[in-house]
Amino acid sequence: HVHRLVEQYPEFTFSMNGGIENIHEAQQQFDACPNLKGVMIGRAWAADPWSFALTDKLLYGDDSVPKNRLEILKAYAKHADAEEARYGVKNLRRLLVKAATPLFTGERGAKRFRIALEQFGNQPKRLEAQGKSLSELPPISELLIQAAMENLREEALLRSPEDYYARLLRDSSKRAAGTRSNQVVEWQEHRKQDDAELGGDYLSRADITVV
Repeated sequence: HVHRLVEQYPEFTFSMNGGIENIHEAQQQFDACPNLKGVMIGRAWAADPWSFALTDKLLYGDDSVPKNRLEILKAYAKHADAEEARYGVKNLRRLLVKAATPLFTGERGAKRFRIALEQFGNQPKRLEAQGKSLSELPPISELLIQAAMENLREEALLRSPEDYYARLLRDSSKRAAGTRSNQVVEWQEHRKQDDAELGGDYLSRADITVV
């Protein structure tokens, strides 16, 4: 057991890897073993990044106010415009919209949001196959915000991370120990589809370490 190793070998540092689904479970590990160096979180973070919005507050006492998801999406949309201006639309748009798809995991309309983004992401190659110019494509920022406003409810766009975290805890308490959340299972299925389409291990290294 990792906790036992931490106590037996204080001259080394240990991090747990695997089985942690949310920041609450990570916090429980740190509470149970204060000398634990870190907790690695992979699929759960990739599937539902918003569920980790309170990490700094819960683990490090940060009292800053996290942004809501609409604010985050607007900031990301601006960044995405800059990336496309620098590197071009053709090979980048799909990856840029793909990164935004899990932002509203668990919310009503999240599937419609994801489908809309996938359609936007495929536009460049589809137009190119038709021999059409990409210059008339709308900015990616416009499409990202449009997909959110048309497919998600206002409460999802503006929901505070505290409210979302409380719901996550309720759902987590109902899940059998050692089982994956529905969000992670769904993310894994989408990743398999991406691997097949892109011919590689797409997003295979979706790991972060909370220390």
